[in-house]
Amino acid sequence: MRPSSRVTRGGIRSNFLYTYVWNRFVKMTMLLWLFLGIVLNGLTSISANPQKTPQLVQNLVLGEVVERSIAGGEQHSYAFTLEAGQYGRITVEQRAVEVVMTLYNEDGRSLIEVDSAGKETASVIASQKTTIRVMVRARQEAGAGGTYLIRMEEHRAAVPEDQARINAERLTAEGALLSVKAAKDSLQGANEKYQAALKLWRELQDEQEEARTCYLLGLGQQAGGELQAAMESYQQSLVLSRREGDRVRENLALNALGTLYFRLGDKPRAIDCYKQALAFSQALGERSLETSILVNLGAVYKAIGDHGQAVDLYRKAVEMARELGDQTSTAAALTNLARLYDLMGDRQNAYATNQQVLLVWRALGNLEGEAVTLKNLGALAEAEGRFVESLEYLTRALALNQAGGNPMREAYIRGDLARIERSSGNFEHSREQIEQSLKIFESLRIQLLNPDVRASFIAANRRYYEFYIDLLMQQHLRSSNETADKPSQNYAAEALRVSESARARALADLIAEARVDIRQGVDVGLLARERELVQTLMTKKAERAALLKLTKKKREEIEQLDREILALGLSYEQAKTAIKRASPQYAALVYPESIGLVEIQQLLDSDTLLLEYALGEERSYLWVVGDDTLHSFTLPGRAVIEAQARGFYERLAAPGETIKYEKPEQKRSRVARAIAELPVVAAALSQTLLAPAGDMLGQKRLLISGDGILNYIPFSALPEPALRKNLSVAQQNPLLVKHEVINLPSASVLAELRRDIFHRQQATRDLAIVADPVFTQNDKRLLLSQNDSSFQNPPTHKEQSYLLPMPVAASKLMTATESSERDTQDLSRLMATRGEAERIARLVPESRRLMALDFEATRDLVISGSLSQYRMLHFATHGLLNSQTPELSGLVFSLVNESGQSQLGVLRLNDVFNLKLAAELVVLSACRTGLGKEVRGEGALSLARGFMYAGVPRVISSLWAINDQAAAELMSHLYQQMLLGDKTPAAALRAAQLALWKEKRWSFPYYWAGFILQGEPK
Repeated sequence: MRPSSRVTRGGIRSNFLYTYVWNRFVKMTMLLWLFLGIVLNGLTSISANPQKTPQLVQNLVLGEVVERSIAGGEQHSYAFTLEAGQYGRITVEQRAVEVVMTLYNEDGRSLIEVDSAGKETASVIASQKTTIRVMVRARQEAGAGGTYLIRMEEHRAAVPEDQARINAERLTAEGALLSVKAAKDSLQGANEKYQAALKLWRELQDEQEEARTCYLLGLGQQAGGELQAAMESYQQSLVLSRREGDRVRENLALNALGTLYFRLGDKPRAIDCYKQALAFSQALGERSLETSILVNLGAVYKAIGDHGQAVDLYRKAVEMARELGDQTSTAAALTNLARLYDLMGDRQNAYATNQQVLLVWRALGNLEGEAVTLKNLGALAEAEGRFVESLEYLTRALALNQAGGNPMREAYIRGDLARIERSSGNFEHSREQIEQSLKIFESLRIQLLNPDVRASFIAANRRYYEFYIDLLMQQHLRSSNETADKPSQNYAAEALRVSESARARALADLIAEARVDIRQGVDVGLLARERELVQTLMTKKAERAALLKLTKKKREEIEQLDREILALGLSYEQAKTAIKRASPQYAALVYPESIGLVEIQQLLDSDTLLLEYALGEERSYLWVVGDDTLHSFTLPGRAVIEAQARGFYERLAAPGETIKYEKPEQKRSRVARAIAELPVVAAALSQTLLAPAGDMLGQKRLLISGDGILNYIPFSALPEPALRKNLSVAQQNPLLVKHEVINLPSASVLAELRRDIFHRQQATRDLAIVADPVFTQNDKRLLLSQNDSSFQNPPTHKEQSYLLPMPVAASKLMTATESSERDTQDLSRLMATRGEAERIARLVPESRRLMALDFEATRDLVISGSLSQYRMLHFATHGLLNSQTPELSGLVFSLVNESGQSQLGVLRLNDVFNLKLAAELVVLSACRTGLGKEVRGEGALSLARGFMYAGVPRVISSLWAINDQAAAELMSHLYQQMLLGDKTPAAALRAAQLALWKEKRWSFPYYWAGFILQGEPK
């Protein structure tokens, strides 16, 4: 319902006298137009809105297209006549303008009102001869507007299917009207209407209308918190729109998907969708939609910290929206701009803009916009210490939102309320609010079927988990002070449980999923569709990679491939989702819940400690868990720890780092400086991370569950914390000397890995080695194989070093802000891996091993299933790292065959997920295989994690580009310790690293600390 007040150029006018005079004027105007209508005998039309100027009626003729311009505030009238039993269908195609189409019967009764973006359709069947009036009005009350095309698509005798179409149109239109009421029950009712309409559209096989209704349903589902369902609806709308060639609807679906991905924390995908949608809008001249996309894209750039880009986009959107007379888009852009002013420190401008926008939202009757603006005003008041005022704003925002029923926004507002309550000293009230907030996040998370999206969603909202952890730990400290003799551990134990719930949940879910064959019992056609999409997707990616290698890159072709790859990726996600929904095994799968203190302690023995870290803005925390103990410690905030950890990593990895244009003498100087500085830097980090628990460590096995940047740190290279003040830095041995150090994504993941053991098939052989692939067509082995049919493996080149892929600058690696995927062209041969493989192979009888070298080291071998016979797998090859799109990370195997023909040789992360392995250990003797996209709360989404999902409980991988000779030496020691010394992988890795540390030439941690073991410690 429209509000009683009017928006004018001067602001809100709601004065009683003004309203009275205006209403009298309107009534007199209505009477005048009624009189004129009678005189002109139907040649004029009485407006449904008395404030609009009526237009002459234009008759519609079958097949004739009428193209007209319409400005804001205008409306056009049309008519057509039907005989009894005839059917008529009218379509309106909107171009750079949004219009509302309404059909009236001769009595002036509205038959249907259609208000939708893109193409609008309305049908009618006449029970007797009648004239149908069609009113087309601009949705905006002012502005330049645009053009639209109206056409009578059909005018014929009615058939039975026509009534189903009319019913579907009516249901869709009624759903659209309900959806704008911003009430929870109305939203639910709208979605029910859309679902009923969808059923009819599918029966009628009208994919264009199905696409439109899927889009509308997705909007309703997203507003109601049905995030997975909304994603599927948008994806279906996108697929159908592309099939039907409906570019406008395709554009709308892309924009909606971008918004959903953004809400779920997947910013790269959101940007991809928005950029494609923006290009479409500009090409189609859809300026209204372009305005919305500019606002949305600005929000993503704001979120990633590119404030300059965001400001430009918002200002452009405001200018365009005002030009179009689009008050909603103007207010949306200003709302985001106000938030950006706040982030940039301009609170005065932020406050003024929010107050201005609040009046506009109220005048428009937009409860959602009003709730968002009140929330933002609450944040501004909080920042200035006005807690009472902030609480008032947020309470009003919560009440408005609950009327509309948006659960995600409710979670955000409750999180803000929790913060205010804590600042006011109301810890219990704060806890009530944050617990309700997290309950909503968990209910939304569990819907999401894509594990990457699930991980991104929790990561995007991790600050609420961090807040709850900090609140509980502050209560713990207060409780400890109050009962110093016997402080309660309940708060600390609960904080540990919350920490577990916020980290590595996606991986734990994946490991649980891996135990069942979710494809069993699923329709073979659906499985075939999935395989077809995978093959097509890989082909398109290969085409794109080939284009990028060209000297003169074809921009248009690359952009077209990008669109196709995005569409194929979405279709592939649809297929995987459909498989999961159709799978009886998946339906029966119960995902693991986060575990608490008792369950964690059951994973440990008396010789093992878990050190779990949680980084926070103001304070960070460490929990040290034994089999019957729990201790907790407060650490510095995230910024302090990140700075120390980054400094440690940079100095550690310095010898393997290649800096563009750096001269040899410059590198020598840089590396020498790093070696000299490392002891002091390492000691400082050890004091921060380990010293609080130093007297508990003894010689125990340490399970390290890091957070954020700590996932990149080799703890074994940190010195033992200095417990004696007179102990010099030089006297501090690395942690490695007394401890086995194992990295864990979380204790929950360890619990799932142990459950997985009972479902694991037993390997029958010992070791498979895949090494020294052929990467290029100028490889000497290719020439030998072509010239000599008796070609055998060439001799080992023991003394020649090999080149590892160029490492990323440490600062980029730590922030994971840039993609660093190494192109597969011109990869150098890894000569040292051959000697490494042969030395390892000699430790195992030939009948119990597999050694695949040269052209036999193929991707096909790895994915064939034959490696599932082996207890240990060793891969020695190039590793690719793509930190922005981890699924593109991978291992590179032979890229050419014996005939010199190119072949698919990269084993991507997605391929790893699909492997079924019985191995107890995988060793990735390639650079940076332990790294990947950093998702807060998930650690690095890396190849190592992929192998865990494939059924491997332990993975040894690397954190940087390791020296080739040192790597070969370490691997030789590692396998000797495991195969001849009968040691566990963790104990064997420690022994191998100790052996290198004791040798003078390898003693610097760069040479031995880069390899870490993740997973099962025993």
